[in-house]
This record gives sequence, C-alpha cells and structure tokens, in this order.
Amino acid sequence: MREAVEGKSAERPWEKQIQSRQEGIRRRYLDYASELERTGEATDQTLARQMREFVRDMPTIETRRHALSRELADFVKNRQRQRGAERKEDSGGHDKPRDGDREK
Repeated sequence: MREAVEGKSAERPWEKQIQSRQEGIRRRYLDYASELERTGEATDQTLARQMREFVRDMPTIETRRHALSRELADFVKNRQRQRGAERKEDSGGHDKPRDGDREK
C-alpha cells in the first residue's frame, strides 16, 4: 500500500521484459508502415497511415500490478480529499479560531 500512496514501486525484472517486448511490437508495426509508405501505392499509403494510428491508439504499457497500484493511490487521494471537505463542513466552512486569535 505504501508503494501506491507514495507513487514508488520496486522494479520487477519481468516488468522491464514486458515493456521491452511491447516497445518492440510497436516498433515493428511502425517499421512495416514505413515500408508500405516507400512503395508509393495509394492503398499502401492508406494502410501505413492506419497502422500508425493503430500504434498511436494502443493503450499504455501497464501491468495488472501497476493498474491496481494506480487505482489504490487514486482511492486514497479521493478519501483524503473527502475527509478534508468533511472537516471544513464540520467547522462551518472556515477554520475555528485558535487561542490567541483576536475576534473582529
């Protein structure tokens, strides 16, 4: 849980391998698109453009652990925000005067 809240995580060797593999796949799609563009054929140009759009629209590389960690961090931040809002409501929308504060 600390990893999620602090935004830090220990690297796992398999995650680097997953990322490397995904980057390789994306790179191959773009290489194929470049080859298609060099043919000069209109249909190949269209397919190359579609391939580039496909790669651009691919989801970010994220393991299940990263997704759960992100969701947990979002939950904790929202919970803290809610508690802050509840405290403000309890104090009437402003902070209570502290000892030594003068009333005007």
